[in-house]
Amino acid sequence: MSYPVVKRRYSLAITSLSILCCYMMLNVHSSVAQSPFRGYETLFTKPRSYTLYHSDAPLKMDGELNESQWAGAPWTEYFIDIEGEPKPAPAYKTQVKMLWDEKYLYIAARMEEPHLWANKQSPADNIFRDNVFKIFIDPNNDMNDDFEIQINPDNLMLFLIMNKPYRDGGTPVTGWVPIGLQSGVKLNGTLNNSSDKDTGWVAEIAIPLASLSFNPKDERRNTGFRINFMRTGWDFTVQNNVYSKALDAAGKPRPPHYAVWSSQGLINMHLPERWGYTVFSPDPPSNKSAAGFVLPYSEKQRDYLWLAYYKQKDWFKKTKAYTASNGDLGIPENDIIIDGVKNRLSIETTSKTFLATITDEAGQTISVNQDGYVNVSAGSAIAPKKTELLILPTIHGGHARNVKYTFNHVMKIIENFKPDIIAVEIRPEDIDQDSTYLKRFYQPEMIMARAGFPGVQKAGIDFLGAEMQGKSLPPDFNRDTIGEMGKLRVTNQKLMKDSAIIKARIAKGMVSLKAKQGEMMGKLSAGELLDGTYDKVTDEYTRAQTAVLANTPYQYYDDFSIQRDQKLADNIRELAIKNPGKRVIVLTGANHHNRAINTMKTVSSVHLVTTVQDY
Repeated sequence: MSYPVVKRRYSLAITSLSILCCYMMLNVHSSVAQSPFRGYETLFTKPRSYTLYHSDAPLKMDGELNESQWAGAPWTEYFIDIEGEPKPAPAYKTQVKMLWDEKYLYIAARMEEPHLWANKQSPADNIFRDNVFKIFIDPNNDMNDDFEIQINPDNLMLFLIMNKPYRDGGTPVTGWVPIGLQSGVKLNGTLNNSSDKDTGWVAEIAIPLASLSFNPKDERRNTGFRINFMRTGWDFTVQNNVYSKALDAAGKPRPPHYAVWSSQGLINMHLPERWGYTVFSPDPPSNKSAAGFVLPYSEKQRDYLWLAYYKQKDWFKKTKAYTASNGDLGIPENDIIIDGVKNRLSIETTSKTFLATITDEAGQTISVNQDGYVNVSAGSAIAPKKTELLILPTIHGGHARNVKYTFNHVMKIIENFKPDIIAVEIRPEDIDQDSTYLKRFYQPEMIMARAGFPGVQKAGIDFLGAEMQGKSLPPDFNRDTIGEMGKLRVTNQKLMKDSAIIKARIAKGMVSLKAKQGEMMGKLSAGELLDGTYDKVTDEYTRAQTAVLANTPYQYYDDFSIQRDQKLADNIRELAIKNPGKRVIVLTGANHHNRAINTMKTVSSVHLVTTVQDY
């Protein structure tokens, strides 16, 4: 029996970096004509990121994913074409989820596949020549000495170590097998049987952390673990129930199709600087309040190093030598501003080598050489001074009743903190409005803080819906029943009268939690509200609300509430990052405090202040 060629819906693309860059230089929009990154944009899209939660018990590698820890771990986004989002989506969906414990990095991949086949029957038989799932890891973010692990639907595996990428003359070292590695595959169908229809397969792998020389508890390296995944698929034919690759007119196998988690920008997986970022959270999967990834300042410095690297490689192809001139490469030498900090990029060369180094005004130095090796100078580099950030939970009208936390306490805390910047829960668009306008829409302590402390910079961090961004609020905004906030009010009024929702709120403990919040606001001082106890109650209430309102006509209320919380948190993060080394105090309602704190915990350039002095 013979079948027609089965093709997957992927894209083909050029693989030469030089050709790609020349093509893009002719087509890039004129608005970026002055950017030194012009022509290299696809190589500077932000890689994806993933928070790995901690598993409190070992997992069985059988492909079933039936442990409770897996149930709580989030799936990644669906895989995309290796060149990125502009390309057509892969024919079949692929997702990954990850966990960790003290011994293992756990990876699970689920893959749609209507035809399960694997002709290669031993690791020595180069399983990558058939459909395969691959893992790429750079545990220390130096772009050399990387690991690759492959697995096929028959649970056969292949391992190799790269001393440096192929583009830089790297040589793969095979024969390495991580001691203690475990794996399992679950087939949703039958292997190598064309007479039935399959639905896919699941691969589950436990990689010993010791084999990667990586310790997730080392905070200095917590966000330096780079990883990416690729799924290879081939066009095929079937004859007499045997799968084989489809051949082109010259009798050679058609090129494979590549689906990846994080875009590479080119058809080349061995660009470790394009792999995704990770954050190892100490929390279990049940605690989704852990903060997401924030791109470190040092990674933004590296962008200029990689630009120098790519341009040096192209320069070498044209001239057979590297250049020591920033001008030749179109990259500025001085006054490179990153997060408000001045940086300088210098280049040293011989005929066959180069070293590009970026140094900021605080002395932080990072370099990359012709082999793509990244080095952070440990001896001479001085870490930039961290931003001192105090996120102060306030209680709005409650300050008039709580003798331990009055409006005067708030003002005294600000005075004693001696901030460079005071940020308040007022929209950025409204921060310069007069007091008459502000009193219609904002809480007293926010207006008092904005009006006081002459000479101190003021900033707004509030968000009241996307439709009102950049606009003044109309006088009846707080009573309006149209738009995002109007819909929020109407939804709240309806859900509070729905008997089924009322019963569910009681059953989930929301009523008692709300009462507990009110009691705490009425008697706790600022220092006591900062110790995390109130935040835990808020987090519990938020999870309960999500469970109660999910898939009901009132889900909008929960969705918008979470969106607003996160927008406030993101505004705080952006403010802190843009003001390195300064003292910033943020006033935000106590119910927004939890998400703001969790968002800031992973920002390495910020020191969170958690104690206050009021009198």
